Amino acid sequence: MEPSGLFLLILLALAIIALAVKNYPADVVFISVLTVIFVLGIVTPSQALVGFSNEGMLTVGALYVVATGLKETGGVQLVIKKLLGTPKKLWQVQAKIISPVMVMSAFLNNTPIVASFIPAIQDWSKKYRVPSSKLLNSA
Repeated sequence: MEPSGLFLLILLALAIIALAVKNYPADVVFISVLTVIFVLGIVTPSQALVGFSNEGMLTVGALYVVATGLKETGGVQLVIKKLLGTPKKLWQVQAKIISPVMVMSAFLNNTPIVASFIPAIQDWSKKYRVPSSKLLNSA
């Protein structure tokens, strides 16, 4: 094995330890590893940045920005409040959640939709004492 390969294995082990033991944020750990291998010349700039040219990854990233904006401005909470109202029966609440999420999922990536709805549904379930596991369970 070449020295650069051995170094990368050690760096990977350190990254796993940093994630598992120290609870550092994953984005910080991975960008640090990428920076180290880039600065040491193990990878070229084009190799280091090739993931950022993927349209799917950029779309998901942009949708996370939109989801965070909706969450921070209270847009999602407003939609949940209007959509769910005061609970009567659990199955009715579940149907009210499924409908808009299903329609949105037909046109948008599922990950940001889930990321934006989870906090709002958890808040709503606490307010009305409905187990959030009954609303967030995929089964």
